[in-house]
Amino acid sequence: MQVSTFLLLSLFLLTISLKANSCNIYVAKDGDNSNPGTSTSPLLTIQAAASIATIPGDIVCVRPGLYYEGTQTPNFKTEKGVKILYSGTAENRIVFQADPNVFGRVIIDQDFDLTKDPEATTDPIATFGFIIEHQDYITIRGFEIRNTSTGIY
Repeated sequence: MQVSTFLLLSLFLLTISLKANSCNIYVAKDGDNSNPGTSTSPLLTIQAAASIATIPGDIVCVRPGLYYEGTQTPNFKTEKGVKILYSGTAENRIVFQADPNVFGRVIIDQDFDLTKDPEATTDPIATFGFIIEHQDYITIRGFEIRNTSTGIY
C-alpha cells in the first residue's frame, strides 16, 4: 500500500512539474509581434504576450535578454510597464516566467529613453515591471526588474 501511495504521489508531482514548464506562449529578443508566439515563431515583447495570454492556464515563457517594455497608450501614458490584461483561476493561473529551458537572465529595464522605446509619446511619471490591476491568479517568476518606481504594481 505504501509503495502505490508513493508512486501516485510521484506521478502527481511529475505532472505538476511538467505543467509548470509547458509553455504555450513564447517571447524572445529575435521575435516579432506579428508572430503567433510559438516556440519557433516567438513574440518580441512581453506586452504582446500579455495581450494573448487570455485563458487560465496560459504560460508565457520569456527567453533571455534585456526587455524595455512600455505600455503608453492614450489611457495609460503616464505609466510604463507590462500591463496584465486577464485573470487566471485558483486552479489555473496565468504565468509569466523566464523560460526554464533556456539558460540566461530575463531583464525588464524601464530606464526611460525614447531611443529604446520609440513608441513612447511622453515621459512616464511612474515605471513598473508589471502592472496588475483587477486581475487575479497571476504568477510572475524568474525576472530581474530594474530602473522602476515599483517592480510589480
